Amino acid sequence: MRRAIPLLASVATIVFALPASSVNATFSGRNGLIVFGAETRNSGYELFTVSATGEDLTRLTHADGDAVNPDWSPDGMQIVFQLEDEGCSIQLMNADGTGMVDLTTGQNPAGWNGCEHQPSFTPDGANIVFGRYDAQSNTEAIWSMNLSGGARTQITDGIGRGVTDPNVSPDGAMVSFIAYNGEELGQALMSSALDGTDFERLVPFRRDVAIKHDWAPGGDRIVFTDNADRFTKPANI
Repeated sequence: MRRAIPLLASVATIVFALPASSVNATFSGRNGLIVFGAETRNSGYELFTVSATGEDLTRLTHADGDAVNPDWSPDGMQIVFQLEDEGCSIQLMNADGTGMVDLTTGQNPAGWNGCEHQPSFTPDGANIVFGRYDAQSNTEAIWSMNLSGGARTQITDGIGRGVTDPNVSPDGAMVSFIAYNGEELGQALMSSALDGTDFERLVPFRRDVAIKHDWAPGGDRIVFTDNADRFTKPANI
C-alpha cells in the first residue's frame, strides 16, 4: 500500500498553468455539499457530507475498514471512494450512502494480490480512473474502468516507480497523476493522454508533490501542494 502523505498547515501560493483552451467545467451547475473523510471514535475513518456553511453534517458510511479518498460524480448523484481493510478496494455508492457496490472484488484474476486506490470520475461521469498496484509484479499503474468495475483499461505502463491520485482534465483529454521516483523524498506531477501517449512531467520530483491535486474547472490550471515530506521546509499550495 502507498505511504500516507501528511496534511501540512503552512501555505503559500503555487498554481501550475497550462495552455488556455475552451472547455466545459468538470462539474457544471451550482456548488453543493462537501464530502470528506474523518476519523471516528470506534470505527476508523468514515465519510461524511456537510454544507459549505458547516451545517447539515451527515455520516454516509459505516464501513468495515477505513473509507477514504472520496470523489463526487459530475452530476452529484454518486460518490466513489477507497476502502482500506486487509487490502484496499474501490467502492461506489449513492450520494446519501446507500447502494454501495464493490468495484474491485471479482474484477481481478484469481489469487490476485494488490491494491486499487485513489479513484476519481471522468468529466462525463461514465468512467472512473484509479491507481492499481499489483503485488506479484510489484508494478503500479493508472487504469480506467466503467461504473460496474468492468471495461478495464491500463493507461500508464506500470514502470514500477509508483503512481497515484489520477484526475482527468475537464475536457476529458488528459489525466494527471502523482509519480514516485523510488527515493524517500521525490514525487512529481505527471500527465498523459487517456490512451497513455504524450507522457509529460509537469512538476519535477524535487518539488515533492503531495496528494491531492486538482484541475481548475476551466482546465487551464492545476492546484497542488509541494514539499510534502520535507518537514524542514514549508508546504506550499
